[in-house]
Order: sequence, then C-alpha cells, then structure tokens
Amino acid sequence: MSHVLFLGTRHDVPSILNQLDAFLYASDHDTFGIAVIEAMASRVPVFVNDWEVMREITDEGRYATLYKTKQEEDLWRVFHDFITHPDSYRQKAQQAATWTRQHFSIQSYLSQLKEIYMEVSKE
Repeated sequence: MSHVLFLGTRHDVPSILNQLDAFLYASDHDTFGIAVIEAMASRVPVFVNDWEVMREITDEGRYATLYKTKQEEDLWRVFHDFITHPDSYRQKAQQAATWTRQHFSIQSYLSQLKEIYMEVSKE
C-alpha cells in the first residue's frame, strides 16, 4: 500500500478495482453511490463515510466499513485497523461481493420492478 491515485473519469473501472488493496469513498453528498456498489461487487475492502445513502447500500456497514463523516481521526482509526488486520477486511469484502451481486444485479432490479407493477395493477 504505497500509492494513492486519483484517476478521474475512467472506462476501465472493473479492471482497476480488481487491482486495489482498498477502496475509500468520501463524499459530502451522493444520491446512490454506484462507485461504492461497483467496488463492493469487485471484492475490494470498502471504506465509506456514514451518509444515509451509504449506510443503506452497505446494509448499515455490514458489507463495508463506515467512518464518521468529516472526522479524519475516525477514518484513520478504521483504515489503520485494515492495515494491521487486512485478512478480516478481505473476508468481509468477499461476503460483500456476494451480497451486492444478489441485491444490486439487473435480475434483482427486474424482479423488484415486476413486484411493483404487479401491486399497481391490482389497484
């Protein structure tokens, strides 16, 4: 873990994510967090601030590591734990990938959409 890179817009995200040791996401606001979902699906340990949407898409931090927004000390605390105990974070990332693919796949989306339309058509 000797490099920090800010890559900007890319079209080869899956191949980049597979090479990372960790994925850190910090945002003052976000409506969904697709980058977080992509990282979770790629089996990368994810660190994300505790915005409501991030708590929601990580199942309240069950599938990513949450840190307190705008609190660098808390980010350092959880990231330092990752540096000293990477295996437990990698295991969590494996579980996150399975869960993410089940909950955010196109098949899951279509199934949920079908349920909504079925409910609306009953009315």
